[in-house]
Amino acid sequence: VHHHHAICTSCGRSLDVADLGLADVLRDIGLRHGFRVTAHRLEVFGLCAGCQAAGSAGIAGRELP
Repeated sequence: VHHHHAICTSCGRSLDVADLGLADVLRDIGLRHGFRVTAHRLEVFGLCAGCQAAGSAGIAGRELP
């Protein structure tokens, strides 16, 4: 089963994340742009629950808009 990663910017912990519908997005990219996707990689960065509880700011304390 293909999976992706959520990586904590404070402690470095990496969590496996299920597909969550990304296959549909990749298929749409191919259809709209005539592009054949042969591989992909997704990494999401942020703070894990433990670092949030500890009040860690992570990398520059930034979040996505």
